[in-house]
Amino acid sequence: IEIDSKKAAEGLTAQILEPFSFEILLNVQEMQEGDIKLESGDIYRKTGIAKEDIDWSIGEAVEGPLNQGRVVIGFTEEGAEKMKELFAENIGSAIGLFVREKLTAQVEAKDANFERTFAIEGLPSGEIAKVFADDMNVGIHMMFTLNE
Repeated sequence: IEIDSKKAAEGLTAQILEPFSFEILLNVQEMQEGDIKLESGDIYRKTGIAKEDIDWSIGEAVEGPLNQGRVVIGFTEEGAEKMKELFAENIGSAIGLFVREKLTAQVEAKDANFERTFAIEGLPSGEIAKVFADDMNVGIHMMFTLNE
């Protein structure tokens, strides 16, 4: 990749080389050691579900008046079991998806009928959904190194 600005190139290089992080966290009421507290005041507790539990992701456009996007995340067998247990033990609670240590999406654990996939609905466009899914797939399955 050719970039005119040395400062911009250094920043992009640092971002590309930084390991991809993905975690599923549970929204909780009380702080405990190691919890994450957002500026909004929401508190999230780690669940042990991370990028190693993800197998793939797909971004797609959703037909309708708003032409929004959706990302579907497919879990490994072990990851799906962890998610099923998380949903069963926390019905009615909010589950947060943190990508690169930022809350990216939140869903409610409605029941224990978690199969193997998880959908993030309502993205602004199908194109954004595809970029998000591509970023996840690359981050989960590849690692970049600097070749000078």
